[in-house]
Amino acid sequence: MAYIGKSIESGTFAVLDTSGNTYNGSNTTFSLGTQVGSAAQLLVSHDGVIQKPGTDYSLASGGTQITFSTAPASGASIFIVEISGAVGGPLDSDLNGSELILDTDGDTSITADTDDQIDFKVANADQIKLTDGVLAPSTDNDVDLGTSSLEFKDAFFDGTVTTDGLTVSGTPSFADGSIAIADLDIDGGTDIGADIVDADLFIIDDGAGGTNRKVAASRIKTYAGGGLVLLHNSTSTSATSAITVSNVFSDTYDRYLLETSFMPVTNNAELLMSLVDGSGNVLTSYYQAMIGRTQAGNDDSSDNDGSSDGFRLRGSGGNSSGRMQHQHIILNGPTSPHHNYGGIMFMNRGFDSSNNFEFHTGGGFITSATDAVSVKFSYNTGNINVSSITIYGMSGTDSY
Repeated sequence: MAYIGKSIESGTFAVLDTSGNTYNGSNTTFSLGTQVGSAAQLLVSHDGVIQKPGTDYSLASGGTQITFSTAPASGASIFIVEISGAVGGPLDSDLNGSELILDTDGDTSITADTDDQIDFKVANADQIKLTDGVLAPSTDNDVDLGTSSLEFKDAFFDGTVTTDGLTVSGTPSFADGSIAIADLDIDGGTDIGADIVDADLFIIDDGAGGTNRKVAASRIKTYAGGGLVLLHNSTSTSATSAITVSNVFSDTYDRYLLETSFMPVTNNAELLMSLVDGSGNVLTSYYQAMIGRTQAGNDDSSDNDGSSDGFRLRGSGGNSSGRMQHQHIILNGPTSPHHNYGGIMFMNRGFDSSNNFEFHTGGGFITSATDAVSVKFSYNTGNINVSSITIYGMSGTDSY
């Protein structure tokens, strides 16, 4: 009957010369007299019994030796045939779950002995398995994808990537709106450790449209409107004739709050507050009215009609040299277009020369047509001994 099917392909069969090997019941490794690439390339007969590659024997010394799992006894009859070339095309055949051994020592292979699953083994350990729609490691958390020196180029995923940790050495790029606020951990951040200043930056959702942009603290301060913004804060314990806070007023704010405290060197000294222009000149023509009352029941009221040296923040008797006096002052638009109708409202508490407590309140305005950018404090006699000056800008209020 004629042969039906694919014709048998020719190959090379060579009986290896192992006549120099000595079998004595203790030796297990013997020379092959040649080098072969896989244990499966050998047909080994031990006393008429065909040996199984990888079980009964394996290759050693890079394929130049054979190692038996059990030492052949003295006088054993062993012959070895090397098979090379195509001998029927085994890859064209149905392996039906049989293991396909790939390396010389028989511990790296591919097998499909589980239905609908392919297992990849390296160094005699299952590493990766392929099932329907899933390429997974055989053991959880065991196989790396690339190394620190051998990296993959690009990765493309259409779905969710889940990881226990992520280290990014380059600059990440995220789609706008893809990071939820709930995913931002600011609790573990480092505190700024200082007061917020105009140059500090915040993140803002521009127009609530999902586009995040940076914004300076100065813009938030302007937008908030009507709030108090600290512009100046200073203290002094050195005697001086006058204290000037320079360039503190501008068109940025409509009104200013001044919280001040002073102690004179000279008894009965009268506190003056003067406005100064951009050239350092003290403005003139101050008008004011003030009423006061002392602890002893004395009235202390005064007025000022066109004074050239400043607003008087206390009655004519002056303050005690041994006690502090404190002022709460509202200054209305020194750089306003209507500044010639602007001025101050103030409250002052202090002590007279007999150390009686006294309280004054009053207001005034200046008729100078020149913008004021600085403020000067002094006494009508003697020096300032101790001082504290805090100035806030007030935005969002109209100045008239």
